[in-house]
Amino acid sequence: MRVTPSPDEVRDALETLAEKGVPASGKAWITDTGTGEYLECFEREILDGLVAAGGATCRFYEGAYGGGKTHLLDLLHCVADRRGMAVVRTDLSQAIQLRDWKLVTQHILQNVTLHRDGSTVHGLPSILRLLGQLPSGDADNRDARRMAHPGFATAMRTMMELDLSEEARNRLMRYLCGERIGAGKLRAVGVHGVTDPLSERNAEQVLTTVANVLAECEVPGLMLLFDENEATLAGGARGATHRDRLAANIMRRLVDSCATASLERVVAVFAILPGFLGRCADAYSALGQRLEIPRLDGARTPWRWPVLEVERVSTMNEPEAFAHGVLARLIECASVLGIPGEALRTELQGVAQEILASHAGSEYRRYMLKALSEIVLAGDEVGNP
Repeated sequence: MRVTPSPDEVRDALETLAEKGVPASGKAWITDTGTGEYLECFEREILDGLVAAGGATCRFYEGAYGGGKTHLLDLLHCVADRRGMAVVRTDLSQAIQLRDWKLVTQHILQNVTLHRDGSTVHGLPSILRLLGQLPSGDADNRDARRMAHPGFATAMRTMMELDLSEEARNRLMRYLCGERIGAGKLRAVGVHGVTDPLSERNAEQVLTTVANVLAECEVPGLMLLFDENEATLAGGARGATHRDRLAANIMRRLVDSCATASLERVVAVFAILPGFLGRCADAYSALGQRLEIPRLDGARTPWRWPVLEVERVSTMNEPEAFAHGVLARLIECASVLGIPGEALRTELQGVAQEILASHAGSEYRRYMLKALSEIVLAGDEVGNP
């Protein structure tokens, strides 16, 4: 395994897997079969080679429903947590769509997490309190006027001060979570230089400022994980709508910000449904041009390609190979729980073969993970009544 979990962590992961057929958030290591080599490449080339040096990038992984794109995001989330990066997970749906960048930015402010010392801190204000004072250094490098949104940068830095009154802290927290708290209300509690709360007009500047101030605080990066679970930029009966074009233009600016280093230490990852890139091109040709990357034959597609089909990042796409990888991982889990391996392996192999013979399509994975996890848990109950 990429991590060394405790018996209790293994049991918790197996229980969720047996119930849902997919791992719990933060427990993707239990089904990390066939993607280990890609994750190592991602860490080496993207996180160490680019993000650690102050760069930023957008990555797109395309997969159908049930094809593993959400699971890949889970694995990348685990990598980011282990490295101490700030992470935001956004499920794109009718509730939160790319076309409403203010709503997406507010979601980021309220749901960004930072994993430190075995615990996870939620929300930008709580992260800033954890980080404390900015590291000492050249004052020019901490000049709020250099930020895309000087007022938001000042608010973030003020939140890290230790001598704020309770009322000042509460109002700053609401401002930093995207509420419309004006400069007058903040000045009334002794907070100066904080203006222009989050709006549709400045949402992009707020996001850029958050990323750059976190980089100043030596957070090793910000990973934005977007999971398209409903078709976005779908257009209307006559093609792309005005709102689709606005959303596509926002995405274009995000791609450009990563390419031009306006954003620092950011990885924006989109797990997308088939057809998303084509819809981008239809909605806004400039975005289509930026994402128009030649599709190579699958056998020759390099992992550093910014647009990949999900199945290309795994070395275990064939059902038999996947079953073999799952069996090996579950035997490792059984070993952590003290369950003898040989008899269990025989039972797991038999059930896996039955599932492969009776289930077609990618859904066999979910059935297999549920059934095999139940067997391991039953073995644990026998050994630990």
